[in-house]
Amino acid sequence: LAPTNKNVIFVIPVDDGALKKNFKNDSCSEDKDKEEFLRKFFNMVIRIKPYAEMDMFEFAKNVAVENKMNFKPETLYFASSAYSKNPRRIIQLYNNLEAEKLNYEESFAKAYESQICALLIIREDYPDYYLQILRRPQILRNENLRDLKNVEGNRFLRIVSPSFKTLSLEVLSKILSNTEAYFTSLDAD
Repeated sequence: LAPTNKNVIFVIPVDDGALKKNFKNDSCSEDKDKEEFLRKFFNMVIRIKPYAEMDMFEFAKNVAVENKMNFKPETLYFASSAYSKNPRRIIQLYNNLEAEKLNYEESFAKAYESQICALLIIREDYPDYYLQILRRPQILRNENLRDLKNVEGNRFLRIVSPSFKTLSLEVLSKILSNTEAYFTSLDAD
């Protein structure tokens, strides 16, 4: 940035694809023009390759171990499958899952932790699916539930649907509504 060499290096983490989408200039309409424009500001670009799903599983497992979260392997798998491109979301999911588990008795939360996790992911990332599930919980057992516009959502549902096949509708309803947590402590009066 200065006319003389001061041996200073600035490392600027940025999503160049997202940055290029925001160029409004008509002279930068082509992708190669946008790339050339970025080169005016950045002397070197190091592209980080996407993580493999197994890398994310290890990351998910390590974060859980470091934070003394005794999650089931199935829960770790759901988290790493859903957020294989975004490690930050795995950490956020763990925080949300720990808070969500407080809505249930400890034994229930432990027994159905993976299903609670899967529904948190669906609620957060696939709200249209979640609304369908709230109306008809049994559709979680149906591997044919698909939305042609949502390939990622379909993929995730295929991964988690076997986990719901053996669940009774009573348990599924309890997970979806937290009914017991809200009404057992209310005085009849």
